Amino acid sequence: MREALKGTHLQAPSAGALRKARALGSRLRSRPVGVLQWLTELVFDSAAQPLPVGVRSAGTGQRRLLYEAQVGAATEDRCQLDLRVRREPAGTIELTGQLLPPWVCARVEATAGRTKRKKTLGESGEFLMRGIPARTEALRLEILGEDGEQLVVQEVPLLPSPSEPS
Repeated sequence: MREALKGTHLQAPSAGALRKARALGSRLRSRPVGVLQWLTELVFDSAAQPLPVGVRSAGTGQRRLLYEAQVGAATEDRCQLDLRVRREPAGTIELTGQLLPPWVCARVEATAGRTKRKKTLGESGEFLMRGIPARTEALRLEILGEDGEQLVVQEVPLLPSPSEPS
């Protein structure tokens, strides 16, 4: 069977190419495939809310976001990720969040450009990350459960710079 599947036009890679491929492959992060495939949806963004009549700008320096994740076909299998993005006096961004219902021993990873922050969720599913670069427009947020569950928000919108209108 092996002989029948071999291609006549294919050549074995050189030893150097195999070494490079193995070296690059070892740098890849392996993730366990979770039992659950989480789909996330942004259901509330305070920046999208209309301003009260007569108000030109609501430069509060913070933004509230609410994501909902559903697994499977059952509508009862949902969780919520509540986020607050706030500008710190140092010019960086602070991200506060809570996952409900909380996942026991889960980790959260935020990636903004080359900066990565990692935390473990508290007992109530809460976390706090400081020092996120303000020059970043959006960040990637992953919550990794110890059972292989994974909730990913590809682009969490951050705040405009203080010189930009809100």
